[in-house]
Amino acid sequence: MNSFSVEYRNPGHWDIYINKNRVFTIRGCTSNCIVANREGKVVNISNTVGGCMGYICDQLMFEPL
Repeated sequence: MNSFSVEYRNPGHWDIYINKNRVFTIRGCTSNCIVANREGKVVNISNTVGGCMGYICDQLMFEPL
């Protein structure tokens, strides 16, 4: 993976892409946000979009030592 990008689609809807393929989506608003993977399975719940992005960055920016 070289990089990932984040696209704001509309209120309460963000998409995260790797090489133009959506890998995560964030849905919801403050106090009720979810992260779903490319299959639509909820993989994280948070109170904020920032908390959801923290989870996504932790998954995508992992570097084995």
